[in-house]
Amino acid sequence: MKEICEHNKCTGCGSCVSVCPKQCIHMEESKDGFLYPVINEADCIDCGLCQKSCKAEEKADKSFEKQAYAMKNQNEEVRVNSSSGGVFTLLSEYIISCGGAVYGAAFTDNYEVEHIRINTVEDIEKLRTSKYVQSRIGNCYQLAKKDLEENRMVLFTGTPCQIAGLKGYLKKEYDNLYCQDIMCHGVPSPKLWRKYIKELSLGTIQSVSFRDKTVSWSQFSMKITGDKGSICEKFFDNTYMKAFLADIALRESCTNCNFKELNYYSDLTLADFWGLDQVYPELDDSTGVSLVLVNSDKGQHLVKQISKNVKAEKVELEKALRGNQPAITVTPPHKNREKFFADMDTKSVDQLVKVHVQGSLVKRVLRKLFRR
Repeated sequence: MKEICEHNKCTGCGSCVSVCPKQCIHMEESKDGFLYPVINEADCIDCGLCQKSCKAEEKADKSFEKQAYAMKNQNEEVRVNSSSGGVFTLLSEYIISCGGAVYGAAFTDNYEVEHIRINTVEDIEKLRTSKYVQSRIGNCYQLAKKDLEENRMVLFTGTPCQIAGLKGYLKKEYDNLYCQDIMCHGVPSPKLWRKYIKELSLGTIQSVSFRDKTVSWSQFSMKITGDKGSICEKFFDNTYMKAFLADIALRESCTNCNFKELNYYSDLTLADFWGLDQVYPELDDSTGVSLVLVNSDKGQHLVKQISKNVKAEKVELEKALRGNQPAITVTPPHKNREKFFADMDTKSVDQLVKVHVQGSLVKRVLRKLFRR
């Protein structure tokens, strides 16, 4: 079988599927629950576009001197309903006010995660907040290209590998394209997520929040509501979050990630500003503050456009990254990963975590988040 990218480096970005002129590539789910490209060799014309579009091992242009900011939306209601400082909402509002479109990860009707296109302020909430599941890109690269060719402004958001996938698919720069990614330590299995919400037995799921701030931003909770009940558990008590934060349920490519050491194809990178109390304690509150990395002139332009609606402080890059090591270092493979996925069809998620997640998870998570 032809291989577009080495299996352990394939990010599942879908660029190869989108770029194929014969539409002979499709994504299939592996036993671990991740999507990988499969080629219908009978229809393949060996044009090589799929391999040319793949940026799983390419380096981005690093000539721009990155800048870092601690930033939060001045609208407290928006901030409370966002994962960190509410900056994404302001970026989206700006693009939409210019007649543009925004692309990002949203829940489907059955609470899986996929990328969608929005162009109204009312729909921003669909893309707001973290979703700790790898999203399906679907046809969003093609839709974004259509918007760009029709001279609409586009804000495309996602993981660093998804932004790289878009750039690989487009093959050229567009003045009206703005890209924003997140500091990512890895993406967990959609199959594990499906299994987890089914085993909760909450009936038809009505809402999911991976980052509920009822307690506080730094002590967030997983909150899921169904028509037969609900749960609300602190992140270090929740079974699914234990698997995610222990790095045992991540895609294999996440342990070979090319998008570290600030190797970003995006204009802006957003993250939680963990360790803020050591840098700008006066900005620290229970509703969240974003770390914003400016990676290009376009990114600087976006920051300028939202500046009237944020409280921001410039931060030395080194200080900004102390609490956000995923920007620099690759997540090491968990020693029990293979056993974890081998048992996924026969054990409950709770059993998987009890059997395969070793050590003091809470302490490891707190060190990972706050680096204190």
